[in-house]
Amino acid sequence: MSAFTGLEHLVFMVNDLDDAAAQWRRLGFTLSPKGFHSGESGTANYTMMFEKDYLELLGNLRPTPNNAAGRAFLETVGEGLQRVALGTNDAQASAAFWSGRDLLTHGPKFIERPVTRPDGSTGMVSFNVVDWDNENRPEGMRLFACQHLTPQMVWLPELLTHANGASAIAALDIASADPEGDARRLAALADAELVREAEGRWIVRPGFERADLVFIGMQSFASLYPDVAVRPGLEIHDCVVRLVTASLDQAKGVLGDLARLEGGRLLVDATNANGVNLCFEARR
Repeated sequence: MSAFTGLEHLVFMVNDLDDAAAQWRRLGFTLSPKGFHSGESGTANYTMMFEKDYLELLGNLRPTPNNAAGRAFLETVGEGLQRVALGTNDAQASAAFWSGRDLLTHGPKFIERPVTRPDGSTGMVSFNVVDWDNENRPEGMRLFACQHLTPQMVWLPELLTHANGASAIAALDIASADPEGDARRLAALADAELVREAEGRWIVRPGFERADLVFIGMQSFASLYPDVAVRPGLEIHDCVVRLVTASLDQAKGVLGDLARLEGGRLLVDATNANGVNLCFEARR
């Protein structure tokens, strides 16, 4: 049995959290109430929940040692995808899996914080997190494992419906100079299935009916996404988050000029989504 349960959520670092939240609401997403992390973290977040996965906007409230990596990311790369979270039902097993691969593992770390529901009621959410800080990161991808101990306080029914019809993360398409090598490294780190889809395209499939991570050669990526600038050295910042929507017409009606229809899909440029390139695809 795998130590992980697939790609669980994507973390987007933003400069101004409340401004970013307003922009993603304009994109047609339902956002959770603002969540405040511990004092030592110095961060806060908003989430956009789907049935099995979610997106997270993360911002810094004040400088602390614990958010130094996020601050450095914003200073050197800019806003956008900073971390990829793998789900796990056993954080200790995930830590053991990575330790067994000679990675310097941190955790499991127990985290608990208060949460406010959309109706104003409050409760506590808790989870275990496992991270590692070695340099062996495919395309610079910062992976961590997250075990939700109180999922009923996170996956709230009132947060699962979005005006743009989005219902799931379909895939993360990543521009790579070495798609096969990066995919093989990530598959080993994520204890995942590896599939060669086509020339220059390799899929890492963590499973549990969650999103794929697709490493695409530079030329193929440029053909698929001609308007997405690929800048050498910026790692997973140059990627496209593909989302499933119930209806492209519904999504287009909400997104308006923030998106363009191209090849049977709706594309939102990074300039309209805090450094994140979005692609809306109709449910199949």
